[in-house]
Amino acid sequence: RFSCPDNLSIFRGAARAGIEMSAGCMQGRCQICRAILLEGSVKSRRPLSPNGTVDPANLPDGYVLPCSVVATSDVVIAPRGPWRLTDANGKFEMLSPDAMPVWD
Repeated sequence: RFSCPDNLSIFRGAARAGIEMSAGCMQGRCQICRAILLEGSVKSRRPLSPNGTVDPANLPDGYVLPCSVVATSDVVIAPRGPWRLTDANGKFEMLSPDAMPVWD
């Protein structure tokens, strides 16, 4: 749980709070930071570029790109990566290599 200024992406807000998330391009293209939006709402931090293919705030199946979106309400996200959310208080645990998700 952390506070995030209105003009800061969720990813940057998490980093300021000491929460590590995976990222790549930081421009909403690579989708490495992709996370499921469990609660709340977000909007794209900047207009979709002419070369952009998807809106970072509106990916299929409820995913968002935390590097490129800002929260418009309180949000709960579940980032992809070598961890899993273990309870409603936001605790994570690292997965064993055998249990890591398959990246598509």
